[in-house]
Amino acid sequence: MKPKKVCILMSLTGGGHRSVAQAIVRAARCVEGLEATIRDPFANGSPSIVDRMVHLYAPIIVSYPPLWGLIFHGSDHPRLFSGLMRLAGLFHHGKLARILKAEQPDLIVSVHPLCNHLALSAAAAAGIRASLMTVVTELVSAHAGWVADGTTAYVAATESIKNGLMARGADPARIHVLGLPIDERFGCVHDMPSELRAQLGLRTDLPVVLLSGGGEGAGPLVTSIEAISSASMPLQLMVVCGRNQRVLRQIQSRRFQIPVQTLGFVDNMPQLLHAADVVCLKAGSVSVAEALVAHRPIVVLRELPGQEKGNGRLVVDNHRGFQARTTRELVQALRTLIKDPHLREEMGSNGATILSPCAATSVAKLALEL
Repeated sequence: MKPKKVCILMSLTGGGHRSVAQAIVRAARCVEGLEATIRDPFANGSPSIVDRMVHLYAPIIVSYPPLWGLIFHGSDHPRLFSGLMRLAGLFHHGKLARILKAEQPDLIVSVHPLCNHLALSAAAAAGIRASLMTVVTELVSAHAGWVADGTTAYVAATESIKNGLMARGADPARIHVLGLPIDERFGCVHDMPSELRAQLGLRTDLPVVLLSGGGEGAGPLVTSIEAISSASMPLQLMVVCGRNQRVLRQIQSRRFQIPVQTLGFVDNMPQLLHAADVVCLKAGSVSVAEALVAHRPIVVLRELPGQEKGNGRLVVDNHRGFQARTTRELVQALRTLIKDPHLREEMGSNGATILSPCAATSVAKLALEL
């Protein structure tokens, strides 16, 4: 029997969209009758405003977060966003149509709000009769760009996202609350934490705090390390700087009063999370979801204005950790968690009540049904 072909469209803004796409592909390999590929219609881009925004995303969120908030909220209107996508189609339809003609998919899956509208119009122009499933990669706040007329199905991580989609015009009958698809390895690492620490070159006699700035190395990484180092706590740090080589070099050039291991963009995040006692991170939805599924207590460092709004409150309200808006609050949260292993265990176990670790498989099965 010929497998159902699925083409997943994404854009490399941050690391979360790619992580979700890869998780769906891995899950699809375990679902009989499904074949999935990933394509980025904005790679090797054209001179459009949308393409420039894709490439400016990282420097904006790292250096000018309030500017990103203005862009997010300024475009969070269905008619305005649809108009922007029609304009973007003048530059991207040709490339996307060629991708779809080459793939000949039975189903298009979008994991990025820039891809939904373009996919529908490019498929029509290319004569591709494929349904569109949109997987929203957020936990609390949904942008108007996620909603496009003609979408067959939406996947929402939470009821909050479902409500946000309905408020922006999505048909509730088409919305499936399945969780946020992440690599299922985050919920199942077989090695013990002590074994993982030895493999990673960490000390086995000190608690481990994982500090992550996401795929772009955003957030107050340097000031956070300085505050933690000066607080005289018995711990060691693993710091993930993502693609931010400037911050990576800045940290490596300094000396701290505690052991600090610095990493760039990594592909072994499940192992890093399971080696850690506490996770401190920028409030990206996928990063938060990965820590929840890995059953690690979370300290949310900073919410990016826009799509990350509410993620810190989600963590706190579900007794999964703390939100630290200042370095002083960060140090206080870490003191509380480091000295109380029972609290760490309690907060970690609460993650199972928020998100399913099997969301990627649920999405793959839905794709087969559509």
